[in-house]
Amino acid sequence: MLEAKTNMADPSGGAGHFSKTQALARLAQQVRQEIPSGKKPVLGEGRSDALLMVVGEAPGKEEEAQGRPFVGPAGKLLNRLLTQVALDRSELWVTNLVKWWPTEEKGLRTQTATPRAIDARLGLRWLIEEIRIIHPRLILCLGNLAARAIIGKDYNMTRDHGAWYPGPLSTEAMATFHPAYPLRAGEAGDSIVRLMLLDLLKLKARFDQVAQQEIQTNAMV
Repeated sequence: MLEAKTNMADPSGGAGHFSKTQALARLAQQVRQEIPSGKKPVLGEGRSDALLMVVGEAPGKEEEAQGRPFVGPAGKLLNRLLTQVALDRSELWVTNLVKWWPTEEKGLRTQTATPRAIDARLGLRWLIEEIRIIHPRLILCLGNLAARAIIGKDYNMTRDHGAWYPGPLSTEAMATFHPAYPLRAGEAGDSIVRLMLLDLLKLKARFDQVAQQEIQTNAMV
């Protein structure tokens, strides 16, 4: 049976959730204590027993404002694509490698910056613990930064997207383009979205296989 929806920022649930809820709360506290000064944490959310974990690169301005991952324009595109392949976001665990909005100053404007290597290394330590707690069977990486952290440093999105690889802690991992990419790609955006959709159809096929395996295993217990 699926456990109730929870999140790292405000985990909740019944007695059956107790150990995962405690572990997520401890991890959230660790993130709050260790993120750079002045940054607001944006933590993972979803089902604590999710078969599929979605890992992005880093939150943006809107995610920081709401304290939730993938709620801006890229998140809306992600939600639309998940719906198109019949994956329910509420049944997944959604998170980012880096847990805060990385920024740089340009004149009087604050804008999104590429996460630094040191930020990615710190985020990976938290992410591995997040994977250990949620214990997903499948991981979808969005963007090269997440893919190189989870799958391998030589990952090339153009060459490798949509293929399955061994992931950490006995998971299977696939990557596709970050949904922010087609939004800034101009006329090429539509073709990138089509590639993402094909990747997500492969993901859904494997997700259905894993879900059926879980049902059969639970029936034998």
